[in-house]
Amino acid sequence: MDMQQEIVTLKGRLKQNVILKVSVNNDEYYSAPLEVIETEKRGEVAENDVDSLFLIFWKKNFDEPTQRAIANLKENQNITVHGHYGGTNNGLLRVTEIDIEEEIFI
Repeated sequence: MDMQQEIVTLKGRLKQNVILKVSVNNDEYYSAPLEVIETEKRGEVAENDVDSLFLIFWKKNFDEPTQRAIANLKENQNITVHGHYGGTNNGLLRVTEIDIEEEIFI
């Protein structure tokens, strides 16, 4: 397994590729299309909720300015992804949850 592998929790129906919008220090970045390598249903889902899935993506799918901005974050400094908080783990982006009320699927 590649050390740059990260896990994202995603609520919603998952298509083959996804684009993430990341806000770092009030600057917004969009990833390149991220290939969905693996999905799996996780946990209990409320009756009116959609399936909870996770996907694996690669940090290299972000452009260089985004990678630099993420790498410059201090340990445990929060970033915002669609209103939910993530953080860094050894300087790599680690997103805990994404809100799909905004259009992020392609």
